Amino acid sequence: MKIRRQRRGPRSAGERVERLLVMLPWILERRQVRLADMAKQFRLSEKELMDDLMMVSMCGVPPYTPDALIDVRVDEEWVVAEVPHMFRRPLQLTSAEVFVLSAMRDAAMRIPGADRNGPLASALNKLKALLPKEEAGVAVDLRAAAALS
Repeated sequence: MKIRRQRRGPRSAGERVERLLVMLPWILERRQVRLADMAKQFRLSEKELMDDLMMVSMCGVPPYTPDALIDVRVDEEWVVAEVPHMFRRPLQLTSAEVFVLSAMRDAAMRIPGADRNGPLASALNKLKALLPKEEAGVAVDLRAAAALS
């Protein structure tokens, strides 16, 4: 797997969030992985990966106290991840939320490093089955969305 060259200028927040949606389930499943291995998996430099991991450490649920934030840290060249207890409670999703997650899954699976058979894909495929039949066949054209931004 070839590590991509750094391009000029920072990556957009959208690009970073898309990649994080793929990275988080991957690292949470493993609990700990070498920084260099994770950077290689997602075709990032170690610096880019560290920047993204810093953003993850600020994500969580209200009231956004330390116990409600995702715990991802780098400890002596190892990326260590833990899920706060608050993330373990079952979700109650609306049809609109399931639809959005389904569209996000389709987009996330196109990101380099995405595991099409991993936990994110599996979970979102199960959610997609909950959509009403008329909404389950909607396709998302990412090129059209990119042209609008």
